[in-house]
Amino acid sequence: MNNLRRVIRKLILEAFTEKDVRDQMANDPRDYGKGKFGANAKDIFRQQREADPKIDEFLNKVITIHWKNIYWTDEFSTELDHEILREPLQNTNQNDELSCSPYLPYDSGEPMAIEFRGWHDNDKLGIQVKGHISWLEHGDAQSGHGRGNEEDSPSGHNKQPRKTRLGFDQGKGDSMGDVIQSEDDFFKRRKLSTYGDGEALVDNWEPVKVWYFENDEMAAMQASMMLSKRFNKRIPYQQPQGPEQFGIEDYSGDLGDNPEEWSP
Repeated sequence: MNNLRRVIRKLILEAFTEKDVRDQMANDPRDYGKGKFGANAKDIFRQQREADPKIDEFLNKVITIHWKNIYWTDEFSTELDHEILREPLQNTNQNDELSCSPYLPYDSGEPMAIEFRGWHDNDKLGIQVKGHISWLEHGDAQSGHGRGNEEDSPSGHNKQPRKTRLGFDQGKGDSMGDVIQSEDDFFKRRKLSTYGDGEALVDNWEPVKVWYFENDEMAAMQASMMLSKRFNKRIPYQQPQGPEQFGIEDYSGDLGDNPEEWSP
């Protein structure tokens, strides 16, 4: 019966179910507290990715962007003649899982509809990261992302889906019907979720680009500089539909007396 169920599920492109997760939980002696359901769901997600090259191929091409509020400090830069930005990922390590918005690229390689999808609003920068996607689903995964009130609160660490019931997608409960493992899953019309555009949990990541909107070019430039220094690589910043830009060399404003002193 279980084998027949797996065949039927594969034919209709259905992901694993809540029952599959609970069956595995029953044989899992580890104590995760409230995170035990999510830990086992992620285990099954990982197992299916490892067993199916098509899932792995799909997840490797998903673009993931971590949206972060813009916070300015009281410091001042003579080189930029402007306030200094608080580094967007200053409280995170690369082995912390980030909650990200998922996108699929156009043929040109740029994110699709970045202006209209994702967990962003005014005064936020999008930090595009490349890493290992340990979970992907429509709507709010209820991992706890965005529930903190402190500006300096960590946004990484290990996350579990359904760990908190404070999200906006409470109606889908523990169903796995919104899990995304293919393009068909990504674009399917009938979803349980009634909130948001999806959540990806990304582990072992590195930043690759900073995205900004409207009047946030200065903040994006400073963020790209800070991240370039920290990760010892050139990280561009870009507005949707605009060209890539790179730090001071592309900035047309007042650079101060010694802009050449900065280099990524």
